[in-house]
Amino acid sequence: MKLKAKFITLSIIPVAVLAIITCIVTYVMVEEKMAAEVYDALKASAIACRDRIAMQAPGDYSVEGDKMFKGIYNITVDEVPFDNVKQISGIDTTIFFNDTRFATSVVGADGKRALGTQASAPIVETVLKKGQTLTSNTANVAGTPYFAYYLPLTQPSDGSICGMVFAGKSRAKVQSEVMGVVGVVIGVAVAVCILCGIVSFIIAGGTVGAIKKSIDVVGEISSGNLAVSVDEKTASRSDEVGELCKYVEELRTRLAEIIGKLKEESGHLYSSSNRLYSTSQNANDAVGQVERAVHEIADGATSQADETQKATENVILMGNMVEETSAQVEELQKNAIEMQKSSEQASAILSELAAVNQETVDAIEVISQQTNTTNESALKIRDATNLITEIADETNLLSLNASIEAARAGEQGRGFAVVAAQISKLAEQSNESARKIEEIITSLIADSTKSVETMNHVRDIMERQNENVQKTDEAFQIVKDGIDRSMDGVKYIADKTTQLDKARVNVVDVVQNLTAIAEENAAGTEETSASATEFGNMIGDIESETQGLKDAANVIEESVGIFKL
Repeated sequence: MKLKAKFITLSIIPVAVLAIITCIVTYVMVEEKMAAEVYDALKASAIACRDRIAMQAPGDYSVEGDKMFKGIYNITVDEVPFDNVKQISGIDTTIFFNDTRFATSVVGADGKRALGTQASAPIVETVLKKGQTLTSNTANVAGTPYFAYYLPLTQPSDGSICGMVFAGKSRAKVQSEVMGVVGVVIGVAVAVCILCGIVSFIIAGGTVGAIKKSIDVVGEISSGNLAVSVDEKTASRSDEVGELCKYVEELRTRLAEIIGKLKEESGHLYSSSNRLYSTSQNANDAVGQVERAVHEIADGATSQADETQKATENVILMGNMVEETSAQVEELQKNAIEMQKSSEQASAILSELAAVNQETVDAIEVISQQTNTTNESALKIRDATNLITEIADETNLLSLNASIEAARAGEQGRGFAVVAAQISKLAEQSNESARKIEEIITSLIADSTKSVETMNHVRDIMERQNENVQKTDEAFQIVKDGIDRSMDGVKYIADKTTQLDKARVNVVDVVQNLTAIAEENAAGTEETSASATEFGNMIGDIESETQGLKDAANVIEESVGIFKL
C-alpha cells in the first residue's frame, strides 16, 4: 500500500470508528430514553384509563357473561375510549377482570379484538396476587411484542384487587422511532467521513510529494553520493515533513563529516590493530610462561599438602606414644609409692632388729655375770656367738644387696621384698640362736665361772653386731632417701609428661591447621592455574579478535571508499 493511501486510510479509519461508536452509543441512549418515555406514557395512559372508567358510574366491578361492568356501566361495549387513546398516542389499553381481558383496543392477527384471552402466570403473580405494578419490554400480547405497563384494579367498596389495567405500545413502533433518530446520526457520520477523506487526500498529496523528495535524497546518499542536497522549498515547510527534510539535510552533512573522519581513522585503526595483534602475541607467550609457573606452584602446593598430611599422621602417632608413656609414668609412680612404703616397713624392721640386738647384749651381760664360774659352757657360748657372728655377716651381706636393689628401683621394689624376707629369716635365726644361748645359759648356771671370758668375748661380738645393724640402718636410710629422690624424679617426669601431652595436643591442632591451610593453598593454586589457563584462552581470543579487527579495518576502509565527498 502506497504512503498516500495509508495517510488517507489512517485519516478515515479513526473518523469511521468514531462514527460507528457514536451511532452505537446514540442507539443505546435513544433506546433507553425512548423506553423511559414510553413507560411514562404507558403509566399515564393506564392511570387515565382506570380513572376514566371509575368516573363513569358508581359501584364495584363485576362480570356478567362475557361483559364487564362498573356499577351499571358496560365497559366491554364502550370501545370508543380505548380506540381514541390508540389513535391519538398509539398506545393500546386493556381492562382485565381477574386475569381475563374484557375490554381492549388490541387487535389480533385475525383482525378481531383480543377479548377473553388471559394474562400470563408471572403477570398474575406480580399484579393480582402481590398488588404491584409491572413493566416489561418483552410482553407478548396477541402474538405481538409490546412495551407493557400493568396496574392493579381495585374494588371501590373494599379496596380488594379484582383485575388489572394494561397499557402497551408495539415494540416495532418504538424500534422504528429509535431507528429514525439513529438513521439521521448515521447519515451525518457518513458525510463527515467523506469530507475527511477529501481533505486527507489533498493534504496527503502534498505531504507524500515532499517526503518522496527526501527519499530521493536518501537514495542518493545510500549510493554514496554525499554531494546531493534537499530542495530548499521543501525544507522550508513548517510542518513535520519540513523538519524531516531539514534532518535529512543535516544527516547528509553529518554523514559526510563522519565518512571523512572514518576514512582518516580507518588507517589509524589498521595500524593500531597491527600493534595490538603483536602485543597480544607477546602477552600470549608471557601468559604461557605464567601458566607453566602456576602449574609448578600448584604441584608444589599439592606436594606440601601431602607432606603436611603425613606430618599430621606422625604427630598423631607421637601423641599416641606420649599418651602411652604418660600411662606408664603413672604406673611407675604407683610402683614407686609402693616401693617407698616397703622401704619404710624395712626401716621399721631394722629398728626392731637393733632393739632386739640391744636386748641380746643386755642379756649376755647378765649371763656373763651369772656364768663367771662356768668355764665349761664357755665353749658352747663361743659356738653360739660364732653362729650369731655368721648371722651378722649375713646381715651385712643382705644390707649390701638391699643397697643394690635400691639402685634397681625399676624392678618395682621387689628387691626390698626379698631383703625383708631375708631380714625376717635372720630374725628367726637370731631367735633360734637366742634359744640356744638360753639353753646354754641354763646349762651354764651351774658352771658360769668357766664362761666369763667367753661371755665377755660374746659381748664384744654383739656390740659389734649392734654397730653393724646401726650401720645397716644408716645405709638403708640412704637407700630410703634415694627412693624419695626417685619419687620426686618420677613426679617430675609425670608433670613433664602431662605438659608434653598438652604440647602434643597444641602441636596436633597447629599441624591440622597447617594441613587445612596447605589444602586451601593447593586448591587456591589450582584455581589460579585454571584462571591463568582461562586468561591464556582470553589472550588467544583477543589475538583472534585482533585479527578480526584488522579484517574489519580493511572492510571499513573499502566500505567508506564508495562515498564521494
